Amino acid sequence: MLSISIQEAFPLHAAVELGYLREAGIRLQIEEMPRGSQITESLVGGSADLAYHTFFDTLLRVPGGRRLQSFCTVTRLPPAVLAVSASARTRIQRVEDLKGSVVGIAGFGSGHHRQLEAILAVHGLGTSHVELVALGNGASSIAAIEHGKVGVAMLNTSVLNTLKKRSPGIRVLVDPRTESECRRIFGVDAVPSHGLLATSMWIERNPDMARDMAQAMVKTMRWIREHSPEEVRALLPERLRTTDADADLDTIHFVAQALSVDGRMPPEGPATVRRLYTLPSERQMGGEADLGGSFTNAFVEAL
Repeated sequence: MLSISIQEAFPLHAAVELGYLREAGIRLQIEEMPRGSQITESLVGGSADLAYHTFFDTLLRVPGGRRLQSFCTVTRLPPAVLAVSASARTRIQRVEDLKGSVVGIAGFGSGHHRQLEAILAVHGLGTSHVELVALGNGASSIAAIEHGKVGVAMLNTSVLNTLKKRSPGIRVLVDPRTESECRRIFGVDAVPSHGLLATSMWIERNPDMARDMAQAMVKTMRWIREHSPEEVRALLPERLRTTDADADLDTIHFVAQALSVDGRMPPEGPATVRRLYTLPSERQMGGEADLGGSFTNAFVEAL
């Protein structure tokens, strides 16, 4: 049985429900992780074989000289938005107004942290111009906005949808979740985000399993794109649905339009991710990552 660490991965759950993994002879044990750093640790430490996680981690060296490698690109657009609460929206009309503000992120070094830095850089700012607060995900980030702990935060689509219902005055300041907006904000059509990851050693030892997993995910992505959000929601297990069907459908809509067409890493993808998402502390540590070793398209080329 393969073990996989995930965080908010409905395309992977869809692959299970559609039976594509079972057809390939794959039995999967899914471990939900509250923080992205734990996903990386599970791969490096060997407690998980695979991960459904953000691509930027493949660009960073991990302890012991081991390297993570992406072998199927699932989403190709940034997943989070920069939102302003009702209490702060009068003061903050544009990104440049964030100077001196407290900004919430999921965690330090997280995808939210990296995406925020990329947004600030486009507008001539850095994280030194704001005060960062780690909010976690889900309920904790919702509470932080509602109770005024932060006036601005990076939010996933599901959290944003909940806040829209509970705090109608919330306003999205930057939203790169569509191709046109990603191009306008960052100057590129795609920023590879989530995908299937493993250590390069695991992939070398298990090429058939890697190929079966990658091809099952590509089939799943095609199915999701060809079906309505209502059909996708009906497919998912009840525990992955909320009581707010409209919010679920909106989340599915944005994830579906961000899906890769073929699972391949775009040629310019790694350089784009490194340019936008490598934090200053990592730049100072030295070194340019080996982009050629950060991904492989070998397991999706035949599709």
